[in-house]
Amino acid sequence: MSLQSDSVDVHEASGDDPARPVLLSKASGSTAAEIGGKAASLVRLATAGFRVPESVVLPAAWFSCWWEELRATQAWERFAQAEAGPIGEHCSAVQAAARELRYPAEMRSALDELERLVASWGAGATCAVRSSSPEEDLEGASFAGGYVTVLGVAPGGIEDAVRECFISALDERVVVYKQQHGFDIHQPSIAVLVQRQIESEVAGVGFSLNPITNDFDEAVIDANFGLGESVVSGEVTPDHFVVDKPRREILERRLGSKARSRWVGPGGGVELRERDRSDEASLSDAQVLELTQVLERLEGVYGYPVDIEWAYAQGELHLLQSRPVTTYMPLPPELQTAPGARRRLYFDGALSDGPTTNRPLTRLSLDSFELMVRGIYQSFDVPNSQDEADDGDLVLYGGARIYADFSKIFWWFSPRRLSGLYELIDRLLARTLMNVDRKRYMPERRPSVLSPVLLLRTLARGLMKSRRMLWRILLAFVSVPRFMRRFHEDVREYEQAIADLRVDAPVSEIRALNARMIKVLMEAGMPAVYPFLTAAALIEGMRKKAKTPEIAVLLDCMNRGYEGELIVDMGIQMFAMTRLIDASEFEDIEALGRKIQSRSVPEAFLQAWDEFILRYGCRGPLEMELRSPRYGDSPDLLLRQLATIAKAPSDYDPGVASARAVEERKRATASLLAGANWRKRRLLNLISDWVDAYSGERDTPKHQMVMLATAMRHNVLGLGERLVKAGRLDSVDDVFHLKWAELEAAESDPAFDLRSLALEHGRSFRRVESRVKEFPPLIDSRGRIPRPLPEPDDAALKGFGIAPGVARGPIKVLHDPYEKQVEPGDVLVAHTTDPGWTPLFINAAAIILQVGGVMQHGGVVAREYGKPCVAGIERVLTRFEDGQMVEVDGSTGRVRLDP
Repeated sequence: MSLQSDSVDVHEASGDDPARPVLLSKASGSTAAEIGGKAASLVRLATAGFRVPESVVLPAAWFSCWWEELRATQAWERFAQAEAGPIGEHCSAVQAAARELRYPAEMRSALDELERLVASWGAGATCAVRSSSPEEDLEGASFAGGYVTVLGVAPGGIEDAVRECFISALDERVVVYKQQHGFDIHQPSIAVLVQRQIESEVAGVGFSLNPITNDFDEAVIDANFGLGESVVSGEVTPDHFVVDKPRREILERRLGSKARSRWVGPGGGVELRERDRSDEASLSDAQVLELTQVLERLEGVYGYPVDIEWAYAQGELHLLQSRPVTTYMPLPPELQTAPGARRRLYFDGALSDGPTTNRPLTRLSLDSFELMVRGIYQSFDVPNSQDEADDGDLVLYGGARIYADFSKIFWWFSPRRLSGLYELIDRLLARTLMNVDRKRYMPERRPSVLSPVLLLRTLARGLMKSRRMLWRILLAFVSVPRFMRRFHEDVREYEQAIADLRVDAPVSEIRALNARMIKVLMEAGMPAVYPFLTAAALIEGMRKKAKTPEIAVLLDCMNRGYEGELIVDMGIQMFAMTRLIDASEFEDIEALGRKIQSRSVPEAFLQAWDEFILRYGCRGPLEMELRSPRYGDSPDLLLRQLATIAKAPSDYDPGVASARAVEERKRATASLLAGANWRKRRLLNLISDWVDAYSGERDTPKHQMVMLATAMRHNVLGLGERLVKAGRLDSVDDVFHLKWAELEAAESDPAFDLRSLALEHGRSFRRVESRVKEFPPLIDSRGRIPRPLPEPDDAALKGFGIAPGVARGPIKVLHDPYEKQVEPGDVLVAHTTDPGWTPLFINAAAIILQVGGVMQHGGVVAREYGKPCVAGIERVLTRFEDGQMVEVDGSTGRVRLDP
């Protein structure tokens, strides 16, 4: 067999022997499953006209006999039977077994041919032997740095280098990465790429977007002399270039020390050279711009951002590999502006307002929010892009999120002013807004929706249409008893309308119920909240201006101790339920669920269970997402959280803690009244009355929305079952990737194609779900993510205290409330929380949040339960690790890690 000629026995297409080595130039018919992601990417580059090194691929099937031998070993048997958790010991044992494998005759014959091919490249020619896994360099998983590359391999060293690449498929880092990304760790596969070694004068990496800022219009290039290995491995501080792609302008040119470099040795191998070259640029401006142009072309070829490894040899640019950037924050095309055009700034309203979630929202959930917002627009005669305004909505829906276009708002409110508005809800967002350049994002012309004439006309019409709501708000401030009588009547009627909705009701009835929800929200829910929020804002303002620390502490006490707060009481009732049954019952949740269903548990527990489901059955984790189940949908959902609460220490009771906070608020109010003048006493009495009357209604508007969302969920699940039975959808879950109008059209038109829409939008949703782990509060229309002003000293662990107290314990990082149990004494770390996280606060010693504020769910519950809470620390999901010991000071906002 020869690999040197186009006319000899070489694998050229997928129809040939898949186990035969193949020249890269002949591999256009091979798939990534056959030759691995890295090789498949290089085939694509070569086909598109880019210069890539000569290469031969040992396909995945070439190693099949080795996998068969490994699966017969005891080391593999133990690896296959290993429980979830630390797996490093088993990986090492299988790798040791792999090192004992021998090349059979057919594999050795191919290696001999490879050695002759490398020798034919010229005297002293060497090769780079690179792993090329079928699971590597994919859009959703790059495995960057996981697999092995061996550089400067002389012909006689190919055998060992290939073995090392094969063994790297069993490296603990690779296996753990697979577990995290949903790959089957017991079905490993690997191909190997034998590539002509480019003996470069300068090499490095490049990104077609800025990986630090997420800016789509910036390319980033890192470079060093010699081989690129010193840059890829992080061995040196390389030269760093940032380029504005639309303007072809180098924005940043930072020369690194480049004190070390790697070069191909005279007889093969890689040698280290040490020399400080910090005064020399490794790349000329022309080369930087050439690389930028290549990165732009590659984005066009792939259709998404890429990073590359590249090398210059004798002045010619070679691409060594290209893979997708998998950790960036995507933005849907409809929210993007053209490259180089004036940008818009978007606020993610799903983080701290409304849904309060760091998870992507399905298309049906987004459409439900849009239905509500458009209903509110109509209630006030506010124009939108489909009415009088011609330059887009203020509220936008895309990329599985809800965005507000702050650029338009900047015509009326500066970022600093907006920062003040968000101070009580999201302190990190408030601090980030302080660092936003208004001029960069404000439209050059006033948006028509904000023109004085249209605003005045809208205001006049809105005042006329909202007279009833305005009257209710005034009534809530000045006459609590009268308002509350009407409030309870409205809420009862609304809840009855929800209960009367049939599961098989047409979509038109859902729309009608949405209109009714908006009415009760505007005339009952929100008017009940305004006095309470006003009181909280006044207290916070006085606290900041307090003349003594003692007065500040008293005012802080006034901003907690909320009697009857819906979500606080929900957690208290859950805790109380766990004390009505033997704790051992929670050791087998399935068995306990069956007992509850057969009514064979203590009567007191059953009564508490029934009351809870009646009141809170519509609630649950991630409750604003229609796809998420509710407590009333399945006993297991509630029992899993009760099982966690059952572990709470015997000396802690959230009900007692909440009652204590109420008493502290009342004592603090009395102390402040005693020392105040008559004007201040009058204000404090008003504040106290508003808090007493309305603090229990803080969550009422959201509860009303969740009730409708639950009714929508049950209705659409029934519709989904009927559509699956009719053969129009593949699964019931597909219904959540559609819009209400599409479902309504399907009801009237049996030929309407739902399946294609559901598949298309389901794929888009899953891409976002797999890629994005943290949604930023702000992002502009070219992907750039603004950051808050840096804090001095140890500010990396300095946030904002939103619930006082000091506690110490081990970190427990959670991406969702069911990821793992929070044991008593753990410090709970989360991006943001919704009411479904409430039970986890009971066991936690303290809480650390990325998104949160005094009036946001996490802050309110933490204060009521007496748990220290700090918010506003960036990247909490990656900054902290389970088991780290920390001290959380909820008064100062500091988090101290043990050394």
